[in-house]
Formats: sequence, C-alpha cells, structure tokens
Amino acid sequence: MTPWLSLLAAGAVGSALTLLVSTFVSSYIERQLRRAITHPSGQRAQRKARHLEAPPACRPRSKTCEHFLRQVPGQLDQIALAVAASDCAVVRVRTHKLKGSCAAVGAHAMMALCANLELCPDNQHELVTMLRMQFAQIRTELLDELRVGGCAAS
Repeated sequence: MTPWLSLLAAGAVGSALTLLVSTFVSSYIERQLRRAITHPSGQRAQRKARHLEAPPACRPRSKTCEHFLRQVPGQLDQIALAVAASDCAVVRVRTHKLKGSCAAVGAHAMMALCANLELCPDNQHELVTMLRMQFAQIRTELLDELRVGGCAAS
C-alpha cells in the first residue's frame, strides 16, 4: 500500500481530499457553464436573465416553471433540516433531486450549489443560504417570464 493510500485509509487525508474534490467539482462545473453560454464565434451570449442561462428556444414550458416554483421551497426546507441534523445521506438525495429540477428550468447557478452540497462539505449551512438566495432571484425571473409569456405555453 502506498503511503498516500495508507494515510487516506487512516482518515488523515479525508477532509483535505473532500476539499480538493469539492474545489475540482466547482471549477469543473463553472468551466462547463462558461462553455455552455459561449457562442461558436467566441463571443459570450448576452442573456436577458442573468441566472437563467438557457437560450429562449430551450426554455421550459410554463407547467414546468410553475411546478418548479411550487416544489422548490419545500425541497429547500427538507435540505435545511437534513443539514441541521447532519444527515449527509439525506442531504445527498435531496440535493440530487433539486439539481435535476434546476436543470429542467435552466437554473445553472443553483445546480452548481447543489453539486457542492451533494459532497457534504463543512460549509453546508452557507451553501443552503446561498441556495435560498439564488432561488429568490430565479423565482422572480421565472414569475416575470410567466407573466409576459416567456416560458413556452404548454
């Protein structure tokens, strides 16, 4: 067994490894998001909505938007309770589900936060707070789109 592997098995490198993996995943997601919003010409796309980065042709249907707006507050509460109880298994399951919901409406910033929370880092309480703030911004933008018909009619 290599010295690094024996340290890992002993748990001495666990928190450092978790931090390393969390940092890698965050930067990987950020790079992928940057690529996703870059046009072939190399010019960044100018989006009307800052937090909703899907192109208009890929916008979710209004029923999807409405379902997202109804379900996410409860999901955020469940995640917060699991974080308060230090239940990493529940945090992983709930944030994975929320990440999928965010993907459905193009809420990429929330997806990145969920991906970080799935790793159960030490700053879970801060990430939950950031998720709530992101949802508040996205909620406003989705409601505006629903009012003006920006989400495709179902």
